Amino acid sequence: MKISKRVINIFLGGLLIVIGIISAIQLYFLPKTILWKLGIPGNIPLTQAYTASIPLYISLGFFALIAFLLIYLMNERLNSQDKAEVIYVERRVVSTNQQQQNQEEEKSVHARIQRLKTVRLYAAGSETVLAQMLSQICKELEIGVGILYKTVHENGIRYLEFLSGFAYEKPDSKSFRIEFGEGLTGQVAKSAKPIVINDVPAGYIEIYSGLGKATAKSMAIYPILNHSQATVIGVLEVASFLTLTEADAEYLKQASELLAIEMLS
Repeated sequence: MKISKRVINIFLGGLLIVIGIISAIQLYFLPKTILWKLGIPGNIPLTQAYTASIPLYISLGFFALIAFLLIYLMNERLNSQDKAEVIYVERRVVSTNQQQQNQEEEKSVHARIQRLKTVRLYAAGSETVLAQMLSQICKELEIGVGILYKTVHENGIRYLEFLSGFAYEKPDSKSFRIEFGEGLTGQVAKSAKPIVINDVPAGYIEIYSGLGKATAKSMAIYPILNHSQATVIGVLEVASFLTLTEADAEYLKQASELLAIEMLS
């Protein structure tokens, strides 16, 4: 059974108080006891003995007070050192774990991007290279639905036009377009800034499979940029049953840059 330091301190403090009270009583009756053993009767000698003992009482009281203060200060110092040591070790462990996690995530993103580059390399020259890259991106993150759009211009208006899809049921319309600024996808195209949502409202995006359909938990929309001209040439949109992590978001960012290279080639 482990006894806490606080309980020990309370016990020792109480013991010190009891010893102090007993010692004070013994000191108070000490002159009378000495006179009694010496066989000296009378109140006058007793009063004189008490008077003569006053400096002794003061000295002993002063030293007792000093001893109590020293014990208290030493105890407080030990407690503060223990607390400081615990906090230091805890922070150090958390910092080390965080560094290891960051390194693992960086390695994971790098490995994923290398696999995507390999897919692009082997599919080079094929009309389906973008579709194969989209498929690799979705499989890598266990994405339920993925859509790739390209930018088209018509009558001075910019649209996003469906280019390729992964597990996506395209609408019946011959030309599936989204105007810049329309909906979340259009807003990403207009602002050229990505959107990542890990709490998708029920029914907002549905993922279809042979077992039926269900609402996605998370979604991400990334602009595909032509940095040299500062223009949006397409958009990558994905939805998943899983929560997208920071590493996933970094992977999608770098994947969209590879898609931009391929679309401009």
